[in-house]
Amino acid sequence: MNAFLNIHSPGAWRDALNVIVEVGVEDAVFHWYTGPLDLVDEIVKRGYFVSINVAAEVQSKSKDVAKAAPLTNMVLESDGPYNYHGLKLTPLMIPRLIKLVAELKGVAEGELQEVIAVNSERLLKLRT
Repeated sequence: MNAFLNIHSPGAWRDALNVIVEVGVEDAVFHWYTGPLDLVDEIVKRGYFVSINVAAEVQSKSKDVAKAAPLTNMVLESDGPYNYHGLKLTPLMIPRLIKLVAELKGVAEGELQEVIAVNSERLLKLRT
């Protein structure tokens, strides 16, 4: 079975990480991660992923996470359709998020697209 946990735990990111490590969860993505930047390294060290939400357009914490998270363990998402601070989050915004994250990471958009595709395939167990 190709399953992973999708964890959204605002205000309890560290607790969520501790629990999934304790119970032996192998595959997880920290959805719309806005937790402590120092926790990103621990999440990645465990082989988990961090997702960057299209809300990064208006949410500075998401931009900070995008800068801090290594490309090797990053995926992108929209959580949409969803209204957030006057912004209608939809999957149609992903190209704009790619442009924003590429700028923040200092990489070409095409390179970011390739990395995110590979990471998504790894997360979904379509690639090892």
